[in-house]
Parts: sequence; C-alpha cells; structure tokens
Amino acid sequence: MKNIIAIFVKKTLNSLAVLLFILLLAGSLYSCSDKSLTKKGDGGKKTLEELLEMNPPVNYVKGYIGKKYPAEWKEHPALIDGFKVIQITTSPAEDSKFYLTTDSYFPEMNVVAFVSNRTGTWNLFYCDLSTGEITQVTDFPEKIKDDGHGNICSNKTNEVIYYYKPEATLRKINLKTFEDTFLYRLPEGFKKGNSLTASADGSIIALTAIKGEKGDVESSKMIFINVDGSGVEEIERPGQQLSHVNLSTAWKEPGVIYARKEIEDAKMFFYMSLKDREEKKIIEAVGRKEGVSHPFWVPDGSKACYLKKERGDNPKYWLGFYDLDKKMNFEYEKEWDADMSANYDASLFVGTGNHADPCLKFWRIEGNKIVGERVFDHGATFPGPECRDVHNTFIAGTNNVIFNSDGDGNGNVYILIQE
Repeated sequence: MKNIIAIFVKKTLNSLAVLLFILLLAGSLYSCSDKSLTKKGDGGKKTLEELLEMNPPVNYVKGYIGKKYPAEWKEHPALIDGFKVIQITTSPAEDSKFYLTTDSYFPEMNVVAFVSNRTGTWNLFYCDLSTGEITQVTDFPEKIKDDGHGNICSNKTNEVIYYYKPEATLRKINLKTFEDTFLYRLPEGFKKGNSLTASADGSIIALTAIKGEKGDVESSKMIFINVDGSGVEEIERPGQQLSHVNLSTAWKEPGVIYARKEIEDAKMFFYMSLKDREEKKIIEAVGRKEGVSHPFWVPDGSKACYLKKERGDNPKYWLGFYDLDKKMNFEYEKEWDADMSANYDASLFVGTGNHADPCLKFWRIEGNKIVGERVFDHGATFPGPECRDVHNTFIAGTNNVIFNSDGDGNGNVYILIQE
C-alpha cells in the first residue's frame, strides 16, 4: 500500500491539498475492517485510482450564518414504482444526515437539516425541498464532535438541539431566526453518553450521561429535558453503562427503551415506563456469538424494536420487537441490515442493506414471516465511517425516507420520495 501511494505521489503531487487528501483517503481506507472500500452493487474492490477519481480534493470555503448556497441536487430512479430518489447534496465535501433515530424534516419550512464540513469545520445546514437551495445555520470555529451528526436532534418546531462539547451543554438554534440559546448543562463529572433523541412531538429531549470511562463506568444517568425550559428529570443508575436511550410519549404512557451493560455482563435492552419506573428486560445478547443493536420505536409507541444477530460460519439475522400490549417478543429472520426504522403505522420497515447488496430495502411483516423488497441501489460502504452510515429514517407520517450514502465517493444526503 505504501509503495503504491509513494509512486502516485511522485507522479501527481502538485500541491499540499493533494497530499492532505491522500492522507485522509488512507485513513478512510484503514478505518474499514477489511482495509478496503466496497464497490457499488457487487461487493468488489475499487482501485486507488478509482477512489481518487471519485474523491477530488475539496475546496473548503468558510461560510457564515445565513449564507445561501445554490441547489446541487439531482434525481435518481428508484427500483419500485411510485417512488423516486433525490440526492440533495452532491458537493465533494462530507455531508451527513442526523443520527438514525432523528427525522430531520421540518414540515412548516419544507426543509431537511443536515451537517456538512464544506466550510472546513462541521456545521449545520438545511436544504429547501421546494428549490434545492441550501442555507448555513451555524459557523463553528471548531468541530462539535467529529461530524456531530449524533449530537443533534430536531424538535419539529423549527429548532435543532445540539450538544456543544467544549462547554458540556445542550443548546437550541432556531432555523428561521438563527437565534442560538442555552438549554441545559450536564451534571458535574458527567459526559454525554450516546446520541440525542426526542419525543415524536419534539417537546422532550432524552440523552444518557456517564461518569467514568466506557467499560469502567461509575454511574449513568438518563436525562429528560423539556425543550421549553420548564423542567429536567434525571434517573441515575450506579454501576451501569446506559446508552441508546429512545423516548416515546405516543403510547398509553411515556416510556423509554435503552441499552444497558453491567460492567461484567453482555449488552441488554430494557423498556421502562416513566410512570412507574419499572424496568423490563426485552432482549439480551447471550454468549460471544449473539449481538443486539440499534433499538427503535414504532411511531405509535406500542412496540420496542431491535436488531439481533448470531455470528459464525453461517450467520443469522433478525428484526425483533417487544409488544407492549401483548407483553411478549416477536422475531423475524431476514437478511442483514445494519440499521432499520419503521414508518408511521409500522406497515413498512426500511433497512440499509449490507456489503454484499448495498441497497435500501422495504420490509413487510406478512403472517409469521418478513418479506423484503429492493428499493434503491445506494452503493454505500459497509462498514464505513460513522458520518457515512446509511442511517435511514422515515419522515413522520409518510413513506419517505432520509438516508446517507457514499456511493459516489463521499458522504451525501438522499431522500426517497413517494410520488
């Protein structure tokens, strides 16, 4: 690998920008578990020359709050009738939607918010779906935290909540006025655990905070913050490592699902009613071969979902959920998807695809089985950098899906739209 890069540098090194680009590329290659990137559709490997052609050096230009960028979107055909795909970002910079559990569409403004490093540091932007025009919302002199996509969530009232790491605070920013105000400071000695999530109406933000280091946690807290500033509720769990807290206020009573890992035990997912604070273990990874990941709600709050896998020479994968009404688990064996989410009435689930078939898929539960349908060949890398993870999310009340892909060589934001 070093010899190939050395030869290339001798032939083509004309500027410091090219040199920095090659270093970044090498880091991206090494971050993948098989030390390579996956070729679109067939699981093959791209050559270094192909990757360089797909990733021209980025001309980072510092922007400012309120700056307008011309539309750069383009349309792609879907694989099923009645849908199309709009790629809303096509710049050579990195663009990323918010984390899996956040729907970043704002219906009043008809915009989709996202993060991008096109200005040289990661900032918040939104794209107007009427015109394609992109507006810059923040102008940070430093990164929020890496790409920051997991440190941001939306509350559907034209505001975005974000975690500002230098001050260990949550802040909210108005997409119309760009007013940026303080919301909450983490407790002394605690740091943010995992991604921010919000209730469906956006009135409450949920997160975890931990004291100590991952794997050696002294205590964890689940923290629920009223966005209007009217109150904060904390639930502390000494000796437990909590993460992936997901809040739902849509069912008969508000509740959360979350990952819990005792220092010496395997990962488990729990459901807890916020009314009686009683924990219910809904799934546990048993032994080294089993794994559970990415808990999420169906929008009506009646089912707490998760992905399950069994490693080995013949790996197996399931979509599972705990039914709060029936008080029992249901699991459906299927092809592997790295992430999934559910539409407004749980009639559809959407999955990311995998390294062998990097394609967005719809899944429907039919009787005692689950049936898949290929929807869009996005060609994303599996595994890839976190900011490029497909992280598909349904837009509330629709079958439209916001997702990421680096199928054209860098991270971009897409929307699957039902026509």
